[in-house]
Amino acid sequence: MELPQDSYEAPFKVGATQLLQEEEGCGTLYERFISAAEKPLLEMVWARTGGNQVHAAVMLGINRNTFRKKMGKYKMAGKIPRTWAEYEVEVRKLEGEGLTTSDAQAVVDARMMTAGVSTDTLMRAELRKTKKKN
Repeated sequence: MELPQDSYEAPFKVGATQLLQEEEGCGTLYERFISAAEKPLLEMVWARTGGNQVHAAVMLGINRNTFRKKMGKYKMAGKIPRTWAEYEVEVRKLEGEGLTTSDAQAVVDARMMTAGVSTDTLMRAELRKTKKKN
């Protein structure tokens, strides 16, 4: 589906205006602006593909190695939660960076999927802990 160019340019204009006010003459304006736009895009595409780097790279129209370098640049691999509490902490961190709850969950789920861990595994472990306490 092709969106009208104005529909996605407006938020970038607002962001650029804010950065211009903060960055008078600092020489980092371009890098900060690109990072602010690129990181959420990469995270959402990675989550949409279920953590599959090759499919994410294809969707973005870039080489898989380029995608992997960008993952490293933005520390997208992130922490792999091993408990439900860690899962929630990781989701909250991403929400703090501006992602919606569902997008943040999808990003953490994608990280876990690439490490062979599922949210079901975390939930079952949490249930076992609860049963042991009772």
